[in-house]
Amino acid sequence: MSKFIDTIFDAASPSAEPGNTFATNQGPNILPPRGKFLDHFRISLFGDVTVAPVTLETALAALSQFTFKAGQETRIQLSASDILAVMATFYKELPAVWENTDSAGTTYCLGLKIPIHETIDPSTTYSWSATYAAQTNFSAVKLCIEAVYLSSPSAEHAKIIVPISYTTPGSTGMSAVNARLQNLGNLIGLMLFTPTRLSDGLDVMDIQRIQLVESGKQTSMLNVANAKNILGQSDYEALGPIGEVLIDYAYWDMSDDPIDVKAGYLEFIADVEATAGATRLIPIIAKS
Repeated sequence: MSKFIDTIFDAASPSAEPGNTFATNQGPNILPPRGKFLDHFRISLFGDVTVAPVTLETALAALSQFTFKAGQETRIQLSASDILAVMATFYKELPAVWENTDSAGTTYCLGLKIPIHETIDPSTTYSWSATYAAQTNFSAVKLCIEAVYLSSPSAEHAKIIVPISYTTPGSTGMSAVNARLQNLGNLIGLMLFTPTRLSDGLDVMDIQRIQLVESGKQTSMLNVANAKNILGQSDYEALGPIGEVLIDYAYWDMSDDPIDVKAGYLEFIADVEATAGATRLIPIIAKS
């Protein structure tokens, strides 16, 4: 067996339904290992549209959080939109989507991919959970989740991707983020979500720059203007459904020279330029 796909949440088989009903929180559920190496999860989300159109952002918000744990350690804790952004940056892949523009029909997102890269330890209990959040005009929501195993480990290290929520303060300027990365592994990428986006006539975001502080020393200053383009983003005025989701994200790739957050530690100072913004810093860490 070179690959095993374990469907862990789905409708009964055979079934005309594309997934299992997702109307309440699921889990935490034990994940029985089906192989030596858990490579990734795949998630698809479907829902019926009533009364008015439902955008892709609204549909994704129905899965407000997907969590994967190895023992008591949280490895993944991401919303569906964050999963899409991670997928686009890490895999350079995009899901298949349909955004309803009428008052009846369907909005869906097929094949979200989450990097796990976990070598299975028989002495460890693995679990997953999915948090549901009701969305206006979006009903009969269904979810399909697969865990994909390989017969032998890849060169990739297990991933830790847990966002740091940060609401920008009531005044602009440099502000310390109350978070420290320590005793984890190597930072191979940093993502930033800001609800105030760059647009025509608006050049201010919630966070304009991020100052890295490595073991107490200020090092790189990351400017949103020079962040890496994310696959699926667009500079065109009329964004597509995926572009509308990803335009709120900035990404800095550090895989060519990762920052060690095991021997040392990492902190952040934000250049706040829009107040009271519900932002997220999303470090992507290769566990070592």
